[in-house]
Amino acid sequence: MGILDRFKKKNTPENETPQPETAQPENIQPETVAEPAPQTPPPPQSEREVPAEIPPLPFEALMKEAVNNVNVRYDFYRNLPLQQVYVITSGKNAPQGQQVLEENAQVELATFSDGKIPFFTALPRMFEKGVIKGEVPYMEMKAGDLLNLTKGATLVLNPFSDFGKELIPEEIAQVLDGSILGGAIHEVAVPNNTEVRIGQPSSLPTAMLDKLITVFSNRDDVNEAYLAVVEMPATGNPPRFLLALDISGDRQVIFEETGRTAQQFLKQGESIDIMQLAPENGISAYFNDQQPFYKK
Repeated sequence: MGILDRFKKKNTPENETPQPETAQPENIQPETVAEPAPQTPPPPQSEREVPAEIPPLPFEALMKEAVNNVNVRYDFYRNLPLQQVYVITSGKNAPQGQQVLEENAQVELATFSDGKIPFFTALPRMFEKGVIKGEVPYMEMKAGDLLNLTKGATLVLNPFSDFGKELIPEEIAQVLDGSILGGAIHEVAVPNNTEVRIGQPSSLPTAMLDKLITVFSNRDDVNEAYLAVVEMPATGNPPRFLLALDISGDRQVIFEETGRTAQQFLKQGESIDIMQLAPENGISAYFNDQQPFYKK
């Protein structure tokens, strides 16, 4: 049996695990147009030249660091659906190149013999260590589209690399609904003598604020909520949104619900911190002259 089998996305219930088909991509041969000369053997299949070492992409470095760092794990899961990824297809009736998949799309994806679906952060990752030789049909799509397309299946990111990531169905479901981020919410901490720049965003994330207002309105322990943008030049990191909350309830519970809600509206490269307003927190003084976007 070959390394890769085929998986066809069908209109099945979301909780039904897709089953791999027995046909193999390597057995799909193009039609012969010209009559071959019997005395001339066919030319050998060309093999794709693979660089000896492939420099890691920023998202790949993030994936590796996320293993031991909870806050980085938050960024990994938040950014995963936004990444452009590559999947191997059967090549049969499948559009090639970059695609935006519609709901109930019919696409045949290559799978391993155990039914797991490989996908890749970059085209060269398909050919690492010479596991796959020669050209293969592929599609490029958003990882979020792939996760929705293959609900119920286990996916493996960069399976031929020294460092990859397996995503099981339960984990994928939590990535899609945002619940996997609940235990890894950023809470701002400012070291002493650190330069902090704080101000208002040039463009308000109105959809995020409207949703947060709805969430806070259903609680009786959020008194006021403010939005700002904060930057610490010494860190070299880009500015981040900052939610400052005046609360009277369980901080962890409130922060987790707030973080799960806010992250749904963040664009690629954007991050958000959450803080509790308190007199001993120097940043809190900034909000004395600001209008809250929510007030109980």
